[in-house]
Amino acid sequence: MAIRYCDAQATSVLVGGLRIGSWSVGHPSLEGRVLVERAAFVMQVKEGRVEEYVALHDARQTTRIADACRRAGIRNYSGWLGGKEGRQVFAYLEADGFAASVERLSGDPINTEWQRAVSPLMDVAGGFESRDGLVLLRPVFYLP
Repeated sequence: MAIRYCDAQATSVLVGGLRIGSWSVGHPSLEGRVLVERAAFVMQVKEGRVEEYVALHDARQTTRIADACRRAGIRNYSGWLGGKEGRQVFAYLEADGFAASVERLSGDPINTEWQRAVSPLMDVAGGFESRDGLVLLRPVFYLP
C-alpha cells in the first residue's frame, strides 16, 4: 500500500459573515467519484481555560452538538489537545461536501448555543484564525 500525495483543491465559503477557507480532498471510489471531503484545522485554547475546554467536551455535554453535526453531514469529527503549551487543538472531520455541511451547521440553533459556550475559551489571537475566518490545514499526503 503506497502513500498517495493529495491533489487538494482550495475553496472558501462565506458562512454567517465568516469566510472559511478549506482544502477539499475526497476519498475517490473505484469509479472515481468523491465519497467524502476531509478537513483538518488547528485552534488554540486560552491560557488557563484548558480544563474548562476539556470538561465542555465531556460526552454528556456534546450529545446535542454531535447530533447537529451529523444532521449537517459532518462525521468522524475528532480533536486532540497538545502542543508546546498544551493549548493547541488539532481537529479533523469528514463531510458530505464541506462547504454545504458548514453552512447547514451554522444555521442550527444548537450550534449557535455551542459556539456561545466554547468561544470564550478560544484564543483567536493565537494566529490560527484570521480576520477572514478559520483557515484549514493543507493536506500533504494520504495513506489509504
